[in-house]
This record gives sequence, structure tokens and C-alpha cells, in this order.
Amino acid sequence: MINDQSCTSRLRLLVLTGTDAAEALHHGTGLRVHHLLHRLPPSYEITIFSAQRYVSPQTLHSSSPLQRLRSSFQFHHPYHHEPECQRAFDRALRDRSFDAVLVMGVDLLHYTENCDVPVIADLVDEPVLAALREMRVEGLSASALRLVKRVFELFPYLRRNCRRARHCMLVSEQDARWLRRLVPGVAVSVLPNGVDADFFHPAGLPVNPHEIVFSGIMGFSPNIAAAQYFASQIFPRIRAALPACHWSIVGGSPSPEIQALAGPNVRVTGFVPDLRPYLEQAAVIVSPLVSGGGMKNKILEAWAMAKAVVATPLGCAGIDGHDGVNLLIARNASEFAAKTVHLLTHPEEALRLGCCAQQTVAANYSWDEKSAILDRIIRDALSASEKRP
Repeated sequence: MINDQSCTSRLRLLVLTGTDAAEALHHGTGLRVHHLLHRLPPSYEITIFSAQRYVSPQTLHSSSPLQRLRSSFQFHHPYHHEPECQRAFDRALRDRSFDAVLVMGVDLLHYTENCDVPVIADLVDEPVLAALREMRVEGLSASALRLVKRVFELFPYLRRNCRRARHCMLVSEQDARWLRRLVPGVAVSVLPNGVDADFFHPAGLPVNPHEIVFSGIMGFSPNIAAAQYFASQIFPRIRAALPACHWSIVGGSPSPEIQALAGPNVRVTGFVPDLRPYLEQAAVIVSPLVSGGGMKNKILEAWAMAKAVVATPLGCAGIDGHDGVNLLIARNASEFAAKTVHLLTHPEEALRLGCCAQQTVAANYSWDEKSAILDRIIRDALSASEKRP
């Protein structure tokens, strides 16, 4: 689907994205696309090509059990490729004259193989690093073996497609370091996420002193693993110290594993139209991630609301977090429980952390600043392209 933001333009940009406008503000990558593009200067003429309309769940899961079993022993393209989407994208490139293509997501980069204009790739997360982290969680299992296979499928995909791109962007320095190792010579910049501090701002709602909140898309495997870790190893320790405490798991698409966690002291909300009241009324926000990659929007949103956060090292990876300054970092389950109990029983400490966190957001995580970085990366990539013989 193509959507134009027309203006008197000097730079014609075709943006390839996997999200559409309807879901943009309810999805991590969609939020990034929305805020970065809407803040680019008016000198851009932006055409958005959404790949989502060409891929249906039926297409992704139409193979038979026998085909899926056979596939598990074969190496494949690591991301779904839809021929109809490829034809439509190639047609869009032919029908209009573009100065550059901006790809929003590593899973779409293969559609640019026929591009004859410079490609700038916002990979968001480095997928090999994310897969290796998930393998550590899975241990020796069939899922871990599938992840090993996926890693070997990703190597040639990244090398082929990232070398074709003029410039690649990732949300954290750790992700960028991994890509530089995997694809030597690739041009890489770190483009962190921002947060809309005008939207995520306290409204004066009262705090429930017993309330703990974990938010995110609850069909996303790293969030499922995080919730299960918190439920099995952390929350029982917290309840042993504070029996009245309550935990809310807030976010859309809860998987069966997430739904099974609901109980007398655990609420699974499913999709909520507005996350802010849940954050504001919480005494503590938790980010107990043990797998996944990139930067965590959930922490930036909580920080903008001046909330105290307890996180694993991975749960706060890629952000300007300092233990004891603007959040608390816990390296194991007992430490996580103890630090959460400390904040629940010392609201003045939670308030101090929240105020420092809000100041961090104001200083470092403006979407205007991040969009200006994107503008500079695009223009520098085009300038370098023009200088090539």
C-alpha cells in the first residue's frame, strides 16, 4: 500500500515498512517508523510502501505438518518472501523517480535486491545477537536447535543485503558492534529510539503502593519468556515478603502462556487503548527480560512517566541506564525480588529514581533529535553515493 506525504520536495524517499498506519502506535517498530518519519523536515517527499497487505497469516502458515518437518532439516531464506509484494515494490520503483529507499526492518531488506537507487536500512535490532540470547534461555531443546539453524541462515542474508545498503542503522551500540563483526566494512550508525514525552506524561493519578506492572506486546517471545521468569522465580519471593502486592501484565496479543499466569494477584489485561494510567498508578515498573535484543520502549515510556524501574541487564540494554541513579539493575532472581521489595517499601526512593529517569528522557530521548540524526544519515549516504565513480 502506498501513501504519499506530498510537499514541495528536493528529496524523494520511498519507505518500505512492515506496518500500516492503523497499528503504528501499538507496535514497537511501528512507533519508530511513525515518529521518525513524521519529524523529518518538509524538504522530503515521502512515499510509504507497506508490505503488510501482501502477507497474510494463511500465507505464513499454509504448509502441511510434513512440509514443516522436512523444512526443519533444510536451510532457507530466514524471512518470508512474498512474490506479489516483490512485484508491487518493483513496480513502485519503476513508476516514480526516487532519490533513495529507506527500509524499516531487517526482515524486509531482501525486497531491495532490484533497487537502482541508494538503500538506507534501519535494521532496528541485530537478529543474530537476538537469536543467540534466545538460545541461552532455551538450553538444550528443539527450539534451541531451530535457533542454531536460523543463525546459519542469517549469516549469508545479512552479508548479502547489508553490503548492498549504503548505510545501516541499529538501536544500540552492542547491536552495531555485532553487525560490524558479521559484515566487515559495512557502514553502521546507532540510532536509538526516542519517546513522546508530551504524550507519556503524568496526569496526577494516585499510585497504588502494591502495584507492579510489566508492559509490552505479550505475544512476543522475549516478553513471554520474561513474564514466565518473573512469575516462576521473582514474584513468589516478592509475595513472600509483601503478600498484598499485585502484578499486572499489560499489553496486546497475550499468548496462552501469558494468559495462564492470571490469578488472584496477577492480572492479564490484553490490549489496552491507553497504557499511561497503568504506568502512572504502578508503584514499580519491571523489565525482567532474559532474551531478545535492541532497545526497550517500555523503559523509556515508564521513565517519561517518572516511574521507578527494576530491570535485568538485558532488560535495560541499549539505554542510558545507571544502577541506583535512574533505575535499579538486578542480575539474578533473588536480587530482582529484593530490589522490587525495597522500592515498594520505600516510596521516597522510587520517587527519586523516577524523577532522575524523567530527566534522562528529557536530555537524551527526544524523537525530534532522533529524526534529525536520521535526516543526517540519509543525506550523508546520498552525498557519499554521488561521489562514487
